[in-house]
Amino acid sequence: MPLYRAAIAAAPNADEVIDWRIALIFALLESGQSDQARQEMAALKRAVPRTRYDAPSRQTRYNGDYQKVMLTDAMLQAYLDNTREAWKKLDALLAEAPFNTELRNNRGSLALMRGWPRQAAGIFARVKVDEPQAYEASSGLASAAMDTYEFDQAGQQLDYLDSVRPGWRTLTTLQDRWYWETRPELVVEVGKDLSGARGAGEQNARDSQSRLYSSPYGHWRVFAQHNLATAHYSDEGKARYEAYGLGAQYRDSNGVGEFGLLAALDGSRRGGGFAGYTGRRMITGRSASGTRKTPAMCRSKGGWTICMAAVAAWHWVIG
Repeated sequence: MPLYRAAIAAAPNADEVIDWRIALIFALLESGQSDQARQEMAALKRAVPRTRYDAPSRQTRYNGDYQKVMLTDAMLQAYLDNTREAWKKLDALLAEAPFNTELRNNRGSLALMRGWPRQAAGIFARVKVDEPQAYEASSGLASAAMDTYEFDQAGQQLDYLDSVRPGWRTLTTLQDRWYWETRPELVVEVGKDLSGARGAGEQNARDSQSRLYSSPYGHWRVFAQHNLATAHYSDEGKARYEAYGLGAQYRDSNGVGEFGLLAALDGSRRGGGFAGYTGRRMITGRSASGTRKTPAMCRSKGGWTICMAAVAAWHWVIG
């Protein structure tokens, strides 16, 4: 921070001072000093009025630096997780300069931060119509496509950017994201069943689920699954359930749905299946039978009890 403040003190003109002060604000934010960042932002807003007096013309004119400062203020709010307020501030700026490319690109980025990838894609697409060489809009389209699991579209945008702006830091970050999100993925969950059955005498109940997902095919991924649950009960003895299954998962901007079938590996003819959906708008539904979500005591009696599970999960992406 002392280097930024020294640069501000040594800056030869007002424009450079503003740029260095903006850099200081984001440096403070990145270092976790959010209160100081807010204070610096407030001081900068006081120092840069909306209008200023132009001595040669003897007229009061719009201050071009004002928009830059207010855009910084809006995005600072966004980075502080106050995206609603940031959206309002950007709306006010766009009302005065509706065709400003920087404002429009930042609004698209803010839409991505708010979880609106479709709206963000629309904003970036309109920018590209007006300015086909707008690289920031192309990077925004790539991000929006990956947020909606449209990896082919994202790849097209990344290929374009690689041809016109190779080595761009933003492009490198997006390429890394695209690579890892299109790889197979291994997910392992382990947990402890907490059965609510009175007198069950449950001891050492453990369960695990492992899934190996394929690379995506459009919005789809197929997966292989292994389930294992073991427990010992004072009135039932040892219970064990092991199964293997296959399933498919569909992902888009609205949520994630999946279904699959299971077959027991313990010599019995027991099987099961599951289907579920989790929406971005807190809509969740799931149905399952004969899976690790059915604790061992429930399966051993062929019925249901009040069942809970404490679960931890690990994810590996296979590079």
